[in-house]
Amino acid sequence: MLRRILPIFIIATVLVLVADAQVSTNVQALDATARGIRLRERSEYTKALSLAKQRDWPLIINGRNGTRGVLVGVDAFNFPKYYITHNNSIAAATTRTNQLWPGGITGLNLSGSSPNMRNKIGIWDGGTILSAHVELTGRITQKDNPPSIDNHCKNRTIIHN
Repeated sequence: MLRRILPIFIIATVLVLVADAQVSTNVQALDATARGIRLRERSEYTKALSLAKQRDWPLIINGRNGTRGVLVGVDAFNFPKYYITHNNSIAAATTRTNQLWPGGITGLNLSGSSPNMRNKIGIWDGGTILSAHVELTGRITQKDNPPSIDNHCKNRTIIHN
């Protein structure tokens, strides 16, 4: 008898817990965490700029095959930290993303204009997005101030409006 009731009880308990997992968002805690992260990143970047002058570190590294690194801070041992792009043209050519777009064979009709996703997705890349790009005009927000346009950015841009 217990063998029959126990699995049902466990499943019912899990379903109740999952249904009640998150009923609200603690916006104040998220804002406080975001402020703390921004302060730490700003402090690390300021320290990195100072050490870059002393130690002759490049602020931007342009690598082979379109990769790009941008100095963003220092680690616990005062070594430079770079955000680095990876340009995998083979993957880009074979992902068939166009099949997800309106008119694509999947029927999903994804255009980046879903109100459910607005202002919820972000991605870093190696430079300024070419805002005059035919598929991006009026649909992007550049949150930082990179020094130059990077061809890789248009491949990695997430449209949010």
